[in-house]
Amino acid sequence: MSAPDAQLSGGPATRVSSWHRPPRQARSRETLDRLLAAGELLLADRGFEDMRLRDVAEAAGVSVGAIYQRFPDKECFYTALQENFANRIRGEMAPRFAPEVWQGRDAYAVVSKLVELVVATFREHRGPLRAFLRRRVNSPEIEPPMRRFGVQIVRVLTALLRDRPGLALTEDTEERVAIGMQVVFSTAVHAVLNSPDPLEIDDARMAPHLTEMLTRYLGIDDPNASPTRSGPEGDR
Repeated sequence: MSAPDAQLSGGPATRVSSWHRPPRQARSRETLDRLLAAGELLLADRGFEDMRLRDVAEAAGVSVGAIYQRFPDKECFYTALQENFANRIRGEMAPRFAPEVWQGRDAYAVVSKLVELVVATFREHRGPLRAFLRRRVNSPEIEPPMRRFGVQIVRVLTALLRDRPGLALTEDTEERVAIGMQVVFSTAVHAVLNSPDPLEIDDARMAPHLTEMLTRYLGIDDPNASPTRSGPEGDR
């Protein structure tokens, strides 16, 4: 497994697209950082519809003119929030996918660890994620920030599983990894949006249950399971 295959591409937390007027000085960069940090907090607390740019400027300790000098309207600012959030998540996750972190792990341990990381990410960032997801429901044309992250996770997991003890790769392994991870992400999304029973996002059972479902779907045996275990009843 080559190093690039099992790494997420990350970058600085504050990196937005060319439609935004980029800062040219350190002070301007600091102002942008404050605006994005304040905007993410207000977005998580109020949602997109009730987030006002003047309130963002006040929370950031800058003038209203300072935010409009950088963003022509709230939609542009929202896009910047999405991109900044996605870049930060990739930056946080990238060191966790360094090749040495995964050395010596069998296929079951790889899946278990990755599912734990995904669930922990949704748990830790539930506020802004909930706001982004609700905005997506009301405006389907807006791409959610975690979509590209999810695609990368599938590629990373497929790369990590190559030549691992406990899994024989087949032609449809990547497709099955994608389908299985779709279930993992969908469960986490549902938990963040709706706090459903029986598994809320803070439930410690979420990652183990999702790991069990995904490994069984991929045909990966738990090396620590009892030899007599068969089916869900074996857990009891």
